Amino acid sequence: MGANGMKRGFRRGLVLALLLALLPAVAGAQKLPEARIGILDIDTVMRDSAAAKDIRRQIDGYRSAYQADIKKAEGKLKEEEATLKRQRASLAPAAFAKRRTAFEKRVIALQRKVNRRTKALDTAYNKAMAELRKPLWKLIDQMSKELGYNLVIDNRHVFIKLDGYDITRQVVARLDKTVPKVKVAKPATK
Repeated sequence: MGANGMKRGFRRGLVLALLLALLPAVAGAQKLPEARIGILDIDTVMRDSAAAKDIRRQIDGYRSAYQADIKKAEGKLKEEEATLKRQRASLAPAAFAKRRTAFEKRVIALQRKVNRRTKALDTAYNKAMAELRKPLWKLIDQMSKELGYNLVIDNRHVFIKLDGYDITRQVVARLDKTVPKVKVAKPATK
């Protein structure tokens, strides 16, 4: 996280702390409900839940298949490069230049293919994680009602963490029961 991100995080935390400090005074004046706060480490949920792990496993499977294909193509290019180097002395300069240009185009095409596949993997991963977030938000809302929380805060915005407020493990356990897997669509490659 850069300096600006840290400053924004600090400012958000400071604003939140001020709001929480002022809440009793405001609550008395406007008769607001008492704040019941839960703390959630969303990064841990998105890392440790069974569905998130399964998404990464599926993406790794696609990545391995793509890497095998790319490695095979790289091997062919290395063979072609070795052949081209051997032919350099026996070919006319114009013929060699033509073959070298064709070879360079194939190298560039492979680089583009690698970039497309990397982008496709990233897109598939992000879509699957977004699909996981949908039931997660509903689950957090449901659990906060069950536990009596009227405010759930991401732990990145908490300076002092007290025992008994963190619901992260409970959320992971419930999410594992309700959404153990999310199907990752095969990354679209051209």
